[in-house]
Amino acid sequence: MKTGWAFVAGLGVGTVVTLMLAPQSGQETQELLADKWRGGLDQVASAGKKVRAQVKDLANRGKENVAEAIDTGKEAYRTSVSGG
Repeated sequence: MKTGWAFVAGLGVGTVVTLMLAPQSGQETQELLADKWRGGLDQVASAGKKVRAQVKDLANRGKENVAEAIDTGKEAYRTSVSGG
């Protein structure tokens, strides 16, 4: 637990020191961070869309497999009932 707090504290101190020593003005740094934030959000949204499409495709394939299994089962039943 102490390690976690030490990491968070170090991260905070590192961030503050980096911002204080940044070669840009405060406004430029804010704009840079905002652009990075937006870019990160765009990447997360894009990844979410890809995952959603993959899950949808997987679900559709699963439905097709179940439908095929049902059809095969029905055919096997018909064959066994008709004596073939």
